[in-house]
This record gives sequence, structure tokens and C-alpha cells, in this order.
Amino acid sequence: MPRHEYDSGDEEFAASVAAAAYAVHSLDASRINSRNENTLTRARSRSRSRNDNDHFMPRSRTTKIESTDTRQESTKKPDKGDGPLTGKPRKISSSSSCFALFNSNNTDAEIDTREKIEIDKIKKRYSKMRSRIQAWEDEKKAKARIKLQKKKIELESKKESNQRHYQLKIEHIGEIERGARAKMDEKMRSEEAEIKERAAKMRSVGRSRKALYFICF
Repeated sequence: MPRHEYDSGDEEFAASVAAAAYAVHSLDASRINSRNENTLTRARSRSRSRNDNDHFMPRSRTTKIESTDTRQESTKKPDKGDGPLTGKPRKISSSSSCFALFNSNNTDAEIDTREKIEIDKIKKRYSKMRSRIQAWEDEKKAKARIKLQKKKIELESKKESNQRHYQLKIEHIGEIERGARAKMDEKMRSEEAEIKERAAKMRSVGRSRKALYFICF
């Protein structure tokens, strides 16, 4: 089967698989980011509460330090691309998203559970992609078989047509041959009859001359 017949279909399939994989990855990444934000928020809350208990500071000093930090931050120029109003959101890679799920506060049991959940998600995602690839392969093979069957039927029909044409041609040749042979035999008999007729006339004339010769003498 010529390869160029499947080029457009293969390109469309590759694009659809890539789009599906990107969609699944984006959905998983958004879910992971949401869970990470909740986890980090809870961790920061616990950290703040521990810091407040361990490092208590007077209100006046805290206010002074906060005002100093505020003045220092106001004098700094804003970095491009760090504010909430800048351009497009940054993309988080799948590896960094997965590692962000684990932190030092997790117990071994929590890490094992999270690891199993993430591995199951990866297996399901790639299982879907394998199913799509298998479905594409089955569809292409089915189309190829149908096309082959049609080709066989066309060739068989053409073969039968050629066979009928050959038989008709042979019969026509036989008819011509029989007609030519009949005409030849008829002409041969006509020529033979003409020769016999001439010979008979000559014999008749010869006998007449002999009879006349004997009468004269």
C-alpha cells in the first residue's frame, strides 16, 4: 500500500494525540497546582504559628521593622514579569509539579500514598494514549483490508471480463476460419468440375474425329 495515502491521516492523528496529551497534562498540572497551593498555605500557616510562639517580639519593635521593610520595598523597582498584572502565567513542568507535592513535613506513609496516587495517574494517562494508538491502528488496518478486498474484486471482475472477451475472439476466429475453408473447398470443387468438363469435351471431340476418319476410308 503506498505510504503517501496515509500521510495526511498520520499527521492528523499525531496532532490529535499531542493535543490530547497536552490537555491531560494541563488538567493534571492545574489540579496539582491547586493542591500544592492549599498544601503550601497550610504549611505556611503552621510555620507562622510556630514562629510566633518561638520568636515573640514586642509590638513597637515589630511595627518599626515592618515600616522599615515597607520603605525599602517601595524604593525598589518592580521586576518585570513578577507582578500579577504581567503577561502570561508561567508554565510549571511536570517534574517540578510532582516534586512540589512532597515536602519535609510529610511522613513516610503520606509520601508512599502520594507516590502511588501519582504513579496511578501517569499509568492511566498513558493507558488512554495507548488505547487511542491501538484504535488508530485497528482503523487503518480495517481500511487497508477493505481496500484490498475491493481491489481483489475489481481484478477478479476484470479477469472474468478478459476471459469472456478471449472466448468471443476465439469463437469469431473459428467462424472466419470455417467460412474461409468452406469457400476454398467450394472453389476447389468448381475448378475440378471445370477441368473434368473440359476433358470430357475433348474426349468427345476426339472420338468424333476418329469415327469420321474411318468413314472416309
